[in-house]
Amino acid sequence: MSRKLLLITPVFPPKGGGGVQRILKFAAYLRQHEWETTVVTRNFGEKMRWHDDSQLGLLPQESVIRIGEFVRHTSFIRRVVGRLAPIDSDYFWSRQVCQELPNFLKGDYDAIMSSGPPHSVHLIGQRISKKYRLPWVADFRDHFTLNPEYRPSSALHRKSDQRFERSILDASKAIICNTRINRREMIRRFGLHYHTKLHTIHNGFDRNDLAEAGTGLKADDQFSPSDCNLVYLGGLRGGRIDDSFFSVLESIGDMKFSRFNRILVHVFGDAGKRTELCTTLVKRGAVKLHQAVPANRMRAVLEQADGCVAWQSNKPQYRGTVPGKLYDYLAMEKPIFFLGQSNGEADRILRSFNLGRTAVPGNVNAGKEQLFQFVESLGIEHYRFLQQERYPVERFSRQFQAGQLAAVLDSILVD
Repeated sequence: MSRKLLLITPVFPPKGGGGVQRILKFAAYLRQHEWETTVVTRNFGEKMRWHDDSQLGLLPQESVIRIGEFVRHTSFIRRVVGRLAPIDSDYFWSRQVCQELPNFLKGDYDAIMSSGPPHSVHLIGQRISKKYRLPWVADFRDHFTLNPEYRPSSALHRKSDQRFERSILDASKAIICNTRINRREMIRRFGLHYHTKLHTIHNGFDRNDLAEAGTGLKADDQFSPSDCNLVYLGGLRGGRIDDSFFSVLESIGDMKFSRFNRILVHVFGDAGKRTELCTTLVKRGAVKLHQAVPANRMRAVLEQADGCVAWQSNKPQYRGTVPGKLYDYLAMEKPIFFLGQSNGEADRILRSFNLGRTAVPGNVNAGKEQLFQFVESLGIEHYRFLQQERYPVERFSRQFQAGQLAAVLDSILVD
Protein backbone atom coordinates (compact mmCIF):
# COMPACT_ATOMS: atom_id res chain seq x y z
CA MET A 1 0.00 0.00 0.00
CA SER A 2 1.33 3.45 -0.94
CA ARG A 3 2.25 5.91 1.75
CA LYS A 4 1.32 9.58 1.53
CA LEU A 5 3.65 12.56 1.66
CA LEU A 6 2.61 16.18 2.13
CA LEU A 7 5.21 18.30 0.32
CA ILE A 8 5.39 22.07 0.93
CA THR A 9 7.14 24.30 -1.61
CA PRO A 10 6.75 27.98 -2.55
CA VAL A 11 8.07 27.26 -6.09
CA PHE A 12 6.25 24.95 -8.47
CA PRO A 13 5.04 24.94 -12.09
CA PRO A 14 4.05 26.97 -13.98
CA LYS A 15 7.04 28.74 -12.46
CA GLY A 16 10.23 27.54 -14.18
CA GLY A 17 13.80 27.17 -13.01
CA GLY A 18 16.18 24.66 -11.45
CA GLY A 19 14.76 24.76 -7.91
CA VAL A 20 11.32 23.99 -9.30
CA GLN A 21 12.63 20.93 -11.16
CA ARG A 22 14.13 19.38 -8.04
CA ILE A 23 10.95 19.39 -6.03
CA LEU A 24 8.65 18.62 -8.98
CA LYS A 25 10.62 15.53 -9.95
CA PHE A 26 10.75 14.33 -6.36
CA ALA A 27 6.95 14.50 -6.27
CA ALA A 28 6.52 12.80 -9.66
CA TYR A 29 9.00 9.96 -9.26
CA LEU A 30 8.33 9.10 -5.62
CA ARG A 31 5.29 7.25 -6.96
CA GLN A 32 7.70 4.63 -8.32
CA HIS A 33 8.74 3.98 -4.72
CA GLU A 34 5.24 3.65 -3.22
CA TRP A 35 4.97 7.25 -2.04
CA GLU A 36 2.01 9.31 -3.26
CA THR A 37 2.66 13.05 -2.97
CA THR A 38 0.34 15.99 -2.40
CA VAL A 39 2.07 19.30 -3.12
CA VAL A 40 1.18 22.49 -1.28
CA THR A 41 2.26 25.62 -3.17
CA ARG A 42 0.77 28.95 -4.29
CA ASN A 43 -0.98 30.38 -7.30
CA PHE A 44 1.21 31.93 -9.98
CA GLY A 45 -0.06 34.64 -12.30
CA GLU A 46 1.66 36.27 -15.25
CA LYS A 47 4.17 38.29 -13.22
CA MET A 48 6.85 35.61 -13.19
CA ARG A 49 10.08 36.17 -15.07
CA TRP A 50 10.31 32.46 -15.87
CA HIS A 51 7.16 30.69 -17.04
CA ASP A 52 7.22 26.98 -18.01
CA ASP A 53 3.92 25.21 -18.72
CA SER A 54 5.60 22.08 -20.07
CA GLN A 55 5.85 20.43 -16.65
CA LEU A 56 2.28 20.98 -15.43
CA GLY A 57 1.10 17.50 -16.39
CA LEU A 58 3.61 15.52 -14.34
CA LEU A 59 1.30 15.48 -11.33
CA PRO A 60 -2.50 15.13 -11.36
CA GLN A 61 -4.19 18.47 -10.78
CA GLU A 62 -5.95 17.10 -7.71
CA SER A 63 -2.53 16.38 -6.15
CA VAL A 64 -1.65 20.09 -5.98
CA ILE A 65 -3.08 22.43 -3.34
CA ARG A 66 -2.61 26.12 -4.12
CA ILE A 67 -2.90 28.68 -1.33
CA GLY A 68 -2.27 32.41 -1.71
CA GLU A 69 -0.78 34.32 -4.62
CA PHE A 70 2.72 34.89 -5.90
CA VAL A 71 3.44 38.61 -5.39
CA ARG A 72 6.45 40.39 -6.82
CA HIS A 73 7.60 43.07 -4.40
CA THR A 74 7.98 46.00 -6.80
CA SER A 75 6.99 49.00 -4.67
CA PHE A 76 9.43 50.52 -2.20
CA ILE A 77 7.14 49.89 0.76
CA ARG A 78 6.62 46.23 -0.15
CA ARG A 79 10.38 45.71 -0.51
CA VAL A 80 10.99 47.30 2.89
CA VAL A 81 8.29 45.16 4.53
CA GLY A 82 9.74 42.05 2.90
CA ARG A 83 13.23 42.98 4.01
CA LEU A 84 12.18 43.48 7.63
CA ALA A 85 10.03 40.32 7.81
CA PRO A 86 11.21 37.47 10.04
CA ILE A 87 13.25 34.83 8.20
CA ASP A 88 12.54 36.13 4.66
CA SER A 89 9.94 37.96 2.56
CA ASP A 90 7.87 34.77 2.16
CA TYR A 91 7.23 34.64 5.90
CA PHE A 92 3.70 36.04 5.45
CA TRP A 93 2.82 33.39 2.84
CA SER A 94 4.09 30.70 5.22
CA ARG A 95 1.85 32.02 7.98
CA GLN A 96 -1.11 32.06 5.60
CA VAL A 97 -0.51 28.41 4.69
CA CYS A 98 -0.25 27.43 8.36
CA GLN A 99 -3.68 29.00 8.93
CA GLU A 100 -5.49 27.76 5.81
CA LEU A 101 -3.93 24.39 5.03
CA PRO A 102 -6.02 22.37 7.55
CA ASN A 103 -9.13 23.35 5.51
CA PHE A 104 -7.70 21.61 2.43
CA LEU A 105 -6.35 18.40 3.90
CA LYS A 106 -8.28 15.22 3.20
CA GLY A 107 -7.30 11.89 4.70
CA ASP A 108 -4.21 10.95 6.62
CA TYR A 109 -0.58 11.49 5.70
CA ASP A 110 2.47 9.49 6.69
CA ALA A 111 5.07 12.26 6.51
CA ILE A 112 5.59 15.93 5.65
CA MET A 113 8.44 17.57 3.76
CA SER A 114 9.25 21.25 3.25
CA SER A 115 11.70 22.54 0.64
CA GLY A 116 13.48 25.90 0.68
CA PRO A 117 14.71 28.48 -0.05
CA PRO A 118 12.85 30.56 0.82
CA HIS A 119 13.49 28.96 4.18
CA SER A 120 10.41 30.36 5.90
CA VAL A 121 8.70 27.36 4.25
CA HIS A 122 10.19 25.24 7.03
CA LEU A 123 7.98 27.13 9.45
CA ILE A 124 5.04 25.40 7.75
CA GLY A 125 6.72 22.01 7.99
CA GLN A 126 7.51 22.58 11.63
CA ARG A 127 4.01 23.67 12.65
CA ILE A 128 1.99 21.21 10.57
CA SER A 129 4.27 18.39 11.70
CA LYS A 130 3.62 19.27 15.32
CA LYS A 131 -0.13 19.76 14.81
CA TYR A 132 -0.68 16.40 13.11
CA ARG A 133 2.23 14.51 14.71
CA LEU A 134 3.82 13.76 11.35
CA PRO A 135 7.52 12.96 10.90
CA TRP A 136 9.09 15.88 9.04
CA VAL A 137 11.90 16.17 6.47
CA ALA A 138 13.42 19.58 5.64
CA ASP A 139 15.02 19.93 2.19
CA PHE A 140 17.74 22.59 1.84
CA ARG A 141 18.10 23.25 -1.89
CA ASP A 142 20.68 25.83 -0.80
CA HIS A 143 22.20 26.88 2.51
CA PHE A 144 20.23 29.16 4.85
CA THR A 145 22.39 31.18 7.27
CA LEU A 146 25.53 29.57 5.84
CA ASN A 147 24.72 30.83 2.34
CA PRO A 148 27.49 33.11 1.04
CA GLU A 149 24.80 35.56 -0.11
CA TYR A 150 22.98 35.57 3.24
CA ARG A 151 22.46 39.23 4.22
CA PRO A 152 20.25 39.61 7.32
CA SER A 153 18.59 42.97 7.85
CA SER A 154 20.02 43.33 11.36
CA ALA A 155 21.96 41.56 14.07
CA LEU A 156 18.61 40.67 15.60
CA HIS A 157 17.51 39.01 12.33
CA ARG A 158 20.77 37.05 12.21
CA LYS A 159 20.36 35.76 15.75
CA SER A 160 16.71 34.89 15.16
CA ASP A 161 17.50 33.10 11.86
CA GLN A 162 20.27 31.04 13.45
CA ARG A 163 17.95 30.04 16.27
CA PHE A 164 15.27 29.10 13.74
CA GLU A 165 17.72 27.04 11.69
CA ARG A 166 18.81 25.11 14.76
CA SER A 167 15.16 24.48 15.63
CA ILE A 168 14.74 22.92 12.16
CA LEU A 169 17.56 20.52 12.89
CA ASP A 170 16.12 19.70 16.29
CA ALA A 171 12.49 19.20 15.28
CA SER A 172 12.91 17.44 11.93
CA LYS A 173 13.52 13.73 11.51
CA ALA A 174 15.88 14.32 8.57
CA ILE A 175 17.60 17.16 6.69
CA ILE A 176 18.40 16.91 2.97
CA CYS A 177 21.46 18.87 1.77
CA ASN A 178 22.16 19.46 -1.92
CA THR A 179 25.93 18.78 -1.85
CA ARG A 180 28.37 16.83 0.28
CA ILE A 181 30.36 19.95 1.16
CA ASN A 182 27.19 21.75 2.31
CA ARG A 183 26.39 18.78 4.55
CA ARG A 184 29.86 18.93 6.10
CA GLU A 185 29.55 22.68 6.65
CA MET A 186 26.25 22.22 8.50
CA ILE A 187 27.80 19.56 10.72
CA ARG A 188 30.75 21.85 11.41
CA ARG A 189 28.48 24.78 12.31
CA PHE A 190 25.73 23.05 14.29
CA GLY A 191 27.45 20.00 15.75
CA LEU A 192 28.53 16.45 14.99
CA HIS A 193 25.53 15.02 16.82
CA TYR A 194 23.32 16.05 13.86
CA HIS A 195 25.27 13.97 11.33
CA THR A 196 22.82 11.05 11.35
CA LYS A 197 19.99 13.41 10.41
CA LEU A 198 21.85 15.02 7.51
CA HIS A 199 21.68 13.38 4.08
CA THR A 200 23.00 14.45 0.67
CA ILE A 201 20.85 14.41 -2.45
CA HIS A 202 22.32 16.49 -5.26
CA ASN A 203 20.35 18.41 -7.83
CA GLY A 204 20.23 16.53 -11.08
CA PHE A 205 18.85 15.91 -14.56
CA ASP A 206 15.82 14.14 -15.98
CA ARG A 207 16.35 11.78 -18.91
CA ASN A 208 12.72 12.26 -19.90
CA ASP A 209 13.28 16.01 -20.35
CA LEU A 210 16.35 15.31 -22.46
CA ALA A 211 14.68 12.68 -24.61
CA GLU A 212 13.11 15.01 -27.19
CA ALA A 213 15.58 15.53 -30.01
CA GLY A 214 16.19 18.79 -31.87
CA THR A 215 12.69 20.00 -32.62
CA GLY A 216 10.81 23.18 -31.92
CA LEU A 217 13.72 25.62 -31.99
CA LYS A 218 13.07 29.09 -33.32
CA ALA A 219 15.11 30.24 -36.28
CA ASP A 220 16.90 32.73 -34.03
CA ASP A 221 18.01 29.86 -31.78
CA GLN A 222 19.87 28.02 -34.53
CA PHE A 223 23.67 28.04 -34.25
CA SER A 224 26.24 28.86 -36.91
CA PRO A 225 28.65 25.93 -37.55
CA SER A 226 31.57 28.31 -38.09
CA ASP A 227 31.39 29.61 -34.50
CA CYS A 228 32.34 27.91 -31.26
CA ASN A 229 28.85 27.84 -29.79
CA LEU A 230 28.92 27.64 -25.99
CA VAL A 231 25.61 27.33 -24.14
CA TYR A 232 24.68 28.79 -20.77
CA LEU A 233 21.32 27.59 -19.43
CA GLY A 234 19.78 29.77 -16.75
CA GLY A 235 19.10 33.35 -15.78
CA LEU A 236 21.76 36.00 -15.30
CA ARG A 237 22.33 37.21 -11.75
CA GLY A 238 24.06 40.50 -12.53
CA GLY A 239 26.96 42.13 -10.73
CA ARG A 240 30.39 40.69 -10.17
CA ILE A 241 29.32 37.05 -10.35
CA ASP A 242 28.36 37.27 -14.04
CA ASP A 243 31.15 39.70 -14.86
CA SER A 244 33.74 37.27 -13.52
CA PHE A 245 32.98 35.22 -16.64
CA PHE A 246 32.22 38.05 -19.04
CA SER A 247 35.56 39.68 -18.17
CA VAL A 248 37.32 36.48 -19.23
CA LEU A 249 35.26 36.33 -22.43
CA GLU A 250 36.03 39.97 -23.20
CA SER A 251 39.76 39.38 -22.75
CA ILE A 252 39.71 36.76 -25.52
CA GLY A 253 39.09 39.62 -27.96
CA ASP A 254 40.24 38.84 -31.48
CA MET A 255 42.39 35.82 -30.62
CA LYS A 256 42.52 33.36 -33.50
CA PHE A 257 41.31 29.78 -33.15
CA SER A 258 42.34 26.84 -35.30
CA ARG A 259 38.80 25.52 -35.89
CA PHE A 260 36.41 28.40 -35.20
CA ASN A 261 35.89 31.99 -36.28
CA ARG A 262 34.99 33.16 -32.79
CA ILE A 263 33.43 32.19 -29.46
CA LEU A 264 29.71 32.88 -29.20
CA VAL A 265 28.09 32.32 -25.80
CA HIS A 266 24.35 31.63 -26.03
CA VAL A 267 22.48 32.58 -22.84
CA PHE A 268 19.10 30.83 -22.56
CA GLY A 269 17.23 32.37 -19.64
CA ASP A 270 16.14 35.54 -17.92
CA ALA A 271 18.58 38.30 -18.90
CA GLY A 272 16.80 41.07 -17.00
CA LYS A 273 19.77 41.46 -14.64
CA ARG A 274 22.45 41.61 -17.32
CA THR A 275 25.39 43.87 -16.61
CA GLU A 276 26.78 46.64 -18.81
CA LEU A 277 29.65 44.37 -19.77
CA CYS A 278 27.20 41.69 -20.90
CA THR A 279 25.35 44.28 -23.01
CA THR A 280 28.65 45.37 -24.55
CA LEU A 281 29.52 41.78 -25.45
CA VAL A 282 26.08 41.32 -27.02
CA LYS A 283 26.76 44.33 -29.25
CA ARG A 284 30.16 42.92 -30.18
CA GLY A 285 28.67 39.56 -31.15
CA ALA A 286 30.35 37.55 -28.39
CA VAL A 287 27.12 36.90 -26.46
CA LYS A 288 23.64 36.15 -27.77
CA LEU A 289 20.58 36.34 -25.52
CA HIS A 290 17.69 33.91 -25.97
CA GLN A 291 14.46 33.37 -24.12
CA ALA A 292 14.42 30.55 -21.60
CA VAL A 293 13.53 27.19 -23.09
CA PRO A 294 11.05 24.83 -21.43
CA ALA A 295 12.62 21.91 -19.60
CA ASN A 296 11.50 19.45 -22.27
CA ARG A 297 13.29 21.41 -25.05
CA MET A 298 16.72 21.57 -23.47
CA ARG A 299 18.02 18.71 -25.59
CA ALA A 300 17.23 20.65 -28.77
CA VAL A 301 19.54 23.40 -27.53
CA LEU A 302 22.29 21.32 -25.98
CA GLU A 303 22.78 18.83 -28.80
CA GLN A 304 23.82 21.59 -31.23
CA ALA A 305 26.30 23.17 -28.75
CA ASP A 306 30.06 22.67 -29.06
CA GLY A 307 30.37 23.02 -25.31
CA CYS A 308 28.75 24.54 -22.25
CA VAL A 309 29.70 27.11 -19.63
CA ALA A 310 28.87 27.74 -15.98
CA TRP A 311 30.31 30.09 -13.40
CA GLN A 312 30.11 31.11 -9.77
CA SER A 313 31.54 33.71 -7.40
CA ASN A 314 35.19 33.75 -6.40
CA LYS A 315 34.24 33.66 -2.70
CA PRO A 316 35.60 30.52 -0.99
CA GLN A 317 32.16 29.98 0.59
CA TYR A 318 30.93 28.84 -2.83
CA ARG A 319 32.93 25.59 -2.66
CA GLY A 320 29.80 23.65 -1.79
CA THR A 321 27.57 25.05 -4.54
CA VAL A 322 26.97 23.40 -7.91
CA PRO A 323 25.18 25.32 -10.69
CA GLY A 324 22.04 23.33 -11.47
CA LYS A 325 22.59 23.54 -15.23
CA LEU A 326 25.83 21.58 -14.86
CA TYR A 327 23.90 18.34 -14.36
CA ASP A 328 22.06 18.74 -17.67
CA TYR A 329 25.38 19.42 -19.43
CA LEU A 330 26.73 16.28 -17.80
CA ALA A 331 23.78 14.15 -18.91
CA MET A 332 24.32 15.29 -22.51
CA GLU A 333 28.05 14.53 -22.22
CA LYS A 334 28.96 18.04 -23.32
CA PRO A 335 32.41 19.49 -22.60
CA ILE A 336 32.12 22.11 -19.85
CA PHE A 337 34.12 25.23 -19.09
CA PHE A 338 33.55 26.05 -15.44
CA LEU A 339 34.70 29.27 -13.79
CA GLY A 340 34.51 28.33 -10.15
CA GLN A 341 36.14 27.08 -6.98
CA SER A 342 39.11 24.80 -7.47
CA ASN A 343 38.51 21.48 -5.69
CA GLY A 344 34.96 22.54 -4.86
CA GLU A 345 31.99 20.23 -5.33
CA ALA A 346 31.40 21.18 -8.98
CA ASP A 347 35.09 20.89 -9.88
CA ARG A 348 35.29 17.42 -8.30
CA ILE A 349 32.28 16.23 -10.26
CA LEU A 350 33.72 17.50 -13.56
CA ARG A 351 37.10 15.92 -12.93
CA SER A 352 35.53 12.60 -12.00
CA PHE A 353 34.00 12.37 -15.50
CA ASN A 354 36.92 13.94 -17.38
CA LEU A 355 34.43 16.30 -18.97
CA GLY A 356 35.59 19.84 -18.37
CA ARG A 357 38.10 22.45 -17.43
CA THR A 358 37.95 24.64 -14.32
CA ALA A 359 39.42 28.12 -13.98
CA VAL A 360 39.43 30.05 -10.72
CA PRO A 361 37.31 33.24 -10.76
CA GLY A 362 39.06 36.57 -10.29
CA ASN A 363 42.18 35.88 -12.35
CA VAL A 364 41.24 37.15 -15.81
CA ASN A 365 44.53 36.27 -17.51
CA ALA A 366 44.52 32.71 -16.21
CA GLY A 367 40.85 32.35 -17.10
CA LYS A 368 41.51 33.66 -20.58
CA GLU A 369 44.22 31.07 -21.15
CA GLN A 370 42.06 28.25 -19.81
CA LEU A 371 39.07 29.27 -21.95
CA PHE A 372 41.26 29.53 -25.05
CA GLN A 373 42.73 26.08 -24.42
CA PHE A 374 39.27 24.68 -23.73
CA VAL A 375 37.99 25.88 -27.11
CA GLU A 376 41.11 24.63 -28.90
CA SER A 377 40.71 21.21 -27.27
CA LEU A 378 37.07 20.66 -28.21
CA GLY A 379 36.51 17.44 -30.11
CA ILE A 380 39.77 15.73 -29.15
CA GLU A 381 40.30 12.74 -26.86
CA HIS A 382 40.84 14.89 -23.75
CA TYR A 383 37.12 15.58 -23.37
CA ARG A 384 35.75 12.14 -24.15
CA PHE A 385 33.19 11.32 -21.49
CA LEU A 386 34.58 8.97 -18.85
CA GLN A 387 31.82 6.69 -17.57
CA GLN A 388 32.66 4.95 -14.32
CA GLU A 389 31.02 1.98 -12.67
CA ARG A 390 32.03 3.26 -9.23
CA TYR A 391 30.65 6.76 -9.82
CA PRO A 392 27.99 6.47 -12.56
CA VAL A 393 26.41 9.60 -13.98
CA GLU A 394 22.96 8.13 -13.33
CA ARG A 395 23.40 8.87 -9.64
CA PHE A 396 22.43 12.43 -10.66
CA SER A 397 19.25 11.36 -12.46
CA ARG A 398 15.98 12.56 -10.93
CA GLN A 399 14.61 9.01 -10.87
CA PHE A 400 17.58 7.73 -8.85
CA GLN A 401 17.37 10.70 -6.49
CA ALA A 402 13.68 10.06 -5.86
CA GLY A 403 14.76 6.60 -4.72
CA GLN A 404 17.27 8.20 -2.35
CA LEU A 405 14.54 10.40 -0.89
CA ALA A 406 12.17 7.44 -0.58
CA ALA A 407 14.84 5.61 1.44
CA VAL A 408 15.09 8.59 3.80
CA LEU A 409 11.30 8.75 4.15
CA ASP A 410 11.12 5.02 4.81
CA SER A 411 13.78 5.33 7.49
CA ILE A 412 11.97 8.04 9.46
CA LEU A 413 8.83 5.91 9.54
CA VAL A 414 10.83 3.09 11.09
CA ASP A 415 12.26 5.48 13.68
